Amino acid sequence: MKKQIAALMLSVSLFTACTGVPNKWDYTVPEFTEKKLEERTERLEDRKKAYKEEKTAESTFSLALAYNHLWEMEEAEKYYLEALELAPNDYVTLNNLASVYELVGETQLAADTISRLFEINTSSIEVIRDTVRILLANNEPEKAFVAVETYATVVLDPESPDSEQEEFIQSLYADINDYLNETIGSPQ
Repeated sequence: MKKQIAALMLSVSLFTACTGVPNKWDYTVPEFTEKKLEERTERLEDRKKAYKEEKTAESTFSLALAYNHLWEMEEAEKYYLEALELAPNDYVTLNNLASVYELVGETQLAADTISRLFEINTSSIEVIRDTVRILLANNEPEKAFVAVETYATVVLDPESPDSEQEEFIQSLYADINDYLNETIGSPQ
């Protein structure tokens, strides 16, 4: 089984290299120890069985995650999208799908997905952090700014100031400002 997986990965790499066809699924796969690869492959097989027995949002997400952990992003995307058909507003599925798109360089898809997640959950530190990072990677500083404004409106209570939240929000504004300074230059 291990040799088959290695051969398949090599075949895909050689095909892409020989044909010169750009593909959104070209990305650097980290090296796994033999034991880690075996564990993840076994987990994938278990998830496939569970999925075949009952196609639920949970079993579909688990299958997508198993592919994700093996860095088989095309399959991960397929099953994350299927999981979203079953549970359209699932926070973790949307977050993982945005990460898959970000990893393969599909910044527009990543931005669309993370924006959808932010609409569902405007008060999560993790979501706003990812939203700003991905929107800036997609050259959308205006949307990043609006997201930070929305987040600030939701989480800040004028009656009960939270200095940690305020510092965090200021750091997000600083990230946007740094991005703007890098892309259009500092004003003279």
